[in-house]
Amino acid sequence: MKKKILLPFLFGFLIINSNTAQSIDFEQFRSLRSAGTVPEDFTKLSSEKFQEDRENISTGSSSERRDQETFLLESNFLMDDILHSGRVIFGDPVTNYLNELKDIIFEDNAETRESIRIYTLLSNEVNAFTSDNGIVLVSTGLLAQVENEAQIVFILCHEFNHYIKKHAINNYVENQRIERGSGIYRSLGAGEVDLEKFRYSKELESEADDLGLYLFKKTNYSIAEAQGVFDVLLYSYLPFDEVEFDTTFFDDESYNFPQQYFTDTVSTITAEEDYDDEESTHPNIKKRRDAMLIAAKKIKEEGRQTFIVGEEKFRYIQKLCRYQGCEIYLSDIEYEDAIYQAYLLLLEDSTNQYLKNVITQALYGLSMYHNADATPDWHRYYKKVEGNSQQVFYFMYKIPEYDLNILALKHAWESHLANPENKQMNDICVQLAKELVTKNDALLSSFYDEQRIKTLEVKSKIEENDTITTEKIEEPKIEKVKTKYDKIKKETPEVEEKKEQNSTYWKYAFVDYMRDPDFRNLFDIEKEVEIEDSNYKSKKSKIEYNLGVNEIVVVDPVYVSIDERSKNPVEYEAAESARLELKDKIFTSAEKLDLKVEYVDHNGIAPNDAETFNDLALLNRWISEKLDHLDEDVDMINTTNDEFAELATKYNIDNFAWMGIIAFREREKYIGGKIVLCLFYPAAPFLIYDMIKPNFNTFYFTLVVNSKTGLVEMQYFNKTKVNDNESSQNSNIYYMLQQIKTKHKK
Repeated sequence: MKKKILLPFLFGFLIINSNTAQSIDFEQFRSLRSAGTVPEDFTKLSSEKFQEDRENISTGSSSERRDQETFLLESNFLMDDILHSGRVIFGDPVTNYLNELKDIIFEDNAETRESIRIYTLLSNEVNAFTSDNGIVLVSTGLLAQVENEAQIVFILCHEFNHYIKKHAINNYVENQRIERGSGIYRSLGAGEVDLEKFRYSKELESEADDLGLYLFKKTNYSIAEAQGVFDVLLYSYLPFDEVEFDTTFFDDESYNFPQQYFTDTVSTITAEEDYDDEESTHPNIKKRRDAMLIAAKKIKEEGRQTFIVGEEKFRYIQKLCRYQGCEIYLSDIEYEDAIYQAYLLLLEDSTNQYLKNVITQALYGLSMYHNADATPDWHRYYKKVEGNSQQVFYFMYKIPEYDLNILALKHAWESHLANPENKQMNDICVQLAKELVTKNDALLSSFYDEQRIKTLEVKSKIEENDTITTEKIEEPKIEKVKTKYDKIKKETPEVEEKKEQNSTYWKYAFVDYMRDPDFRNLFDIEKEVEIEDSNYKSKKSKIEYNLGVNEIVVVDPVYVSIDERSKNPVEYEAAESARLELKDKIFTSAEKLDLKVEYVDHNGIAPNDAETFNDLALLNRWISEKLDHLDEDVDMINTTNDEFAELATKYNIDNFAWMGIIAFREREKYIGGKIVLCLFYPAAPFLIYDMIKPNFNTFYFTLVVNSKTGLVEMQYFNKTKVNDNESSQNSNIYYMLQQIKTKHKK
């Protein structure tokens, strides 16, 4: 899966190998947004947090104090990277709900209650994380999977004890002692170091379980209901429910897919709770479950509740997280997962247009990647998928790119007709039609209309009796069971077979639209679109761009400083200071060029400016998805292009720029050999110079995107062999902005 957050300063529960109400319209769902006062966690400089934490270091040997200091430095900066990634939100309905649960847990402990700050992580990973300074991140993926309120409360109790017992920093310091062979670890062999680290981590996890249960039993939540959390853990790699995928889902009255595109049976779910945990940071699930069962026998169940805040609110929050999951799967380019998740939700709300659009966007993405012969590194092969969702992966693996392109266009046009004002969906239709004609050599005349079908009526009846069935297959009757986990424990059902169909089924895809002039026009503009794309690609390859842009929004510039010669190569504090100075340098160069610059960065956000925080979150998620597409050389429309375009109206500026500097100082190589060679006079002057000359690499980059079109207008990247001194920074910044401002001379 993509974009996992597995960082050494965070302790996670489910790792395997002034509030403002938000009105949610599930028919037009959009990603959850932050609201209310921006917490200090998001606005205070990382260096300030580090300095405050460092003052509290008071115990341990000098080496252990250095280890603590290193941990606090890295953890504060890395946590802030997550907080500013666009994936963490505050003041939203989910975060507010989690804080209600926290208040119940610490009803009689105001000091601890206030020291712990919970935020929601927009991720489909089923997990919760705790930092040393009291920040707890709970993923929407976790809330989408748990069965009840008691389970999420037990998980929170576990996480809170990681913070209370300072497990994150203790684990780091102990790992450094293990690596140095200090004290009791002095006799460890080379192969025992990692095993000892795993052992210590499991010890901390067991302690968090034990103390978490102790904290949990002080509440009035049901311990019996909470025990099901280990099923959530065991099957967390599966979707939130296990339901057979209807193989006629993409069919209509005359457009039916051949049986060979589907598998007769899906892979059995093989999750094992008593796995070998020797090289794991957590005890295996069986050990954790058994330990909880033993401890739970001492707790009286009578009078305890599954829900205290309320089941209705829990179900609402869970629904939000499941809808959010669709959005995340799309932006993370996990399109098969998006389809299956939307399919599950459509079983509860069959007319929901947002869910239908999710499936359209996923089909569009799959078609564009198939046509480009591109596969992201994190994409799962269908044989690696277990359970009923495998049917979707198998179908997308088997369907030819031509047929998939047709299916995607059919769904896109249906979504367009449902909301003709949706520009993004119209743009998707245009691009899919262009792909169908230019890359798959399709002709509109190849598809059947109603009149053509009538002339083939007799032949169709013969084929129906011989090789085709056009009868609507009844939906399989699914036995009603209580939960996903009950279904998993039952025998995996076989996928119902469909009779064989002929290879020309795709001709029936557009029967209902062949007489629609707007639909037919899609096939008449391929040359115009191709010219536009040609211009776009030429802009990507140019060294000089000369965009002729008079105003631009600069988004959260990046500055990274790395010195390989150091034990701790990332220079966090120096890079932060240099990044803050970038603002003045950008404005100075822009002023010389008469270029208007609007600057949006996380350090400039005021406590009462949640809207700017949301804008920045959207921009960061948008560019992350765009970079993934660019890495695979796939030219397609981002999931949130419509929201990005709205920012152009808000800022009254069309073009947005992401800029940055990466300063890299390499470790001197072969230095021992060079010292020896210096003994030989002829080579000595040159080798001595080579040894004392620093090995610098500095990278300057700029991406400029037109928010109305979603096109990357400029991709500039320059590598220099000089350090990142003032003059080098100023000259490169000036040149990058000059390429934005200057208009090409004809």
